[in-house]
Amino acid sequence: MNQRRLMIVAAAVCMVTASMAAPAQDKVTLKLNLAAGKQYHMAMTSDQDVIQSMRGMDTHVIQTIGMGMINHVERVDDDGLMHIKMTYDWVVFNQKGPGIQTSYDSRTDKDNVPLMAQGFAGLVGEGFQMQLRPDGSVAKFIGTDQILKAVMAKSTMPPGPMRDKIDQALQKQFNDQTLRENMEKMTRIFPGHPVGVGDTWSRRQEIRVGLQAAMNTTWTLKKLDHGRATIESNSTVQPLADAEPIDMGVMKMTMKLAGTQYGEMIIDITDGWMRQASVVQDLKGDMVMTSDQLPQPIQMPIQIKGNTKITGEVK
Repeated sequence: MNQRRLMIVAAAVCMVTASMAAPAQDKVTLKLNLAAGKQYHMAMTSDQDVIQSMRGMDTHVIQTIGMGMINHVERVDDDGLMHIKMTYDWVVFNQKGPGIQTSYDSRTDKDNVPLMAQGFAGLVGEGFQMQLRPDGSVAKFIGTDQILKAVMAKSTMPPGPMRDKIDQALQKQFNDQTLRENMEKMTRIFPGHPVGVGDTWSRRQEIRVGLQAAMNTTWTLKKLDHGRATIESNSTVQPLADAEPIDMGVMKMTMKLAGTQYGEMIIDITDGWMRQASVVQDLKGDMVMTSDQLPQPIQMPIQIKGNTKITGEVK
């Protein structure tokens, strides 16, 4: 009996000392740490399936928007602020629906630009400067006002209502607020403190242009492997209570969408640049149209299913 007790005590001591000797879980500091003189490429393709209902009839539109972006780091300040020249390298715009059939890829359709794709085609070769902080937030944009002028100068679309609509759409897309929202969805993903596998962190983002929603996202560090961090993201999307209607000329539109978004990404631990990501989005709600010429608002149910793929590399 004494010998048995001694064996149990010895085993317990071994377990305790082993756990004391085991190293603590590694924690890493995730942040943007881009190097001056290097080019950080990013390719993003977003597929959307949109179903809109009106008076019992469904309208089904499938579209793909893709962009290749080159981010050249011109210099990095002592506090880590990165000065970047961003240039659009290529674009893809495909859309299919009732009475709609547009397909364009700037890499292969250089001399054949459909009218509906000219707003995207004009982006190729254009860009702006921006300043990014190590936490992924945008400190400043420079030259965004020149993009609209450059794109419209390339357009062959004659003056008229269609050109005016494209002009208005570009003004909403290429202003500092919209660009900040789009950029920070990809870069402002860091926790702000060291994290280990299994740790989570959260942030709320308001999207004021287009979707007009509040997105609450929780990230989880799933894996650390060979200098790469795998991060999972889970988001809930709710409409903004104070969303302002989008002016569409004779009518105004308000989007009231809610749903979920799930994603997984792989980033490099050294520079914080995203190497691979996928995001799945499922939103439902209503699009509300109002006008002085309408006796009452028109409410149209809408559902959006999206799938976005991102790849990145350093040159």
